[in-house]
Amino acid sequence: MPKRRSRGDGGPHWDEKRQRWIATANLGFDPSGRRIVKRGSGKTETEAKNKLKEVLRDHEDALAIAPTPLATWSRTQSQIGLRTACRAVFPALSRPACS
Repeated sequence: MPKRRSRGDGGPHWDEKRQRWIATANLGFDPSGRRIVKRGSGKTETEAKNKLKEVLRDHEDALAIAPTPLATWSRTQSQIGLRTACRAVFPALSRPACS
């Protein structure tokens, strides 16, 4: 009988749509309460596991890709645009309903 993997090592699964193995590991939760999930993919199960190991090593070394200022700026601008449009369409609604 194979030895059970340790907790947090991640598990590979086959993605039929992509025709690839996906190895996934849960690393806990971010400050907003969402799960931190890292993934690695490959044509073989071993490739996916090795890719996941690289991603986890980068994460542990704090080399994770941070959001770019442009992405943050465009997201903020789109949120401002949505609020403005909401107020224009529903002027009678209170502020919390449009936020």
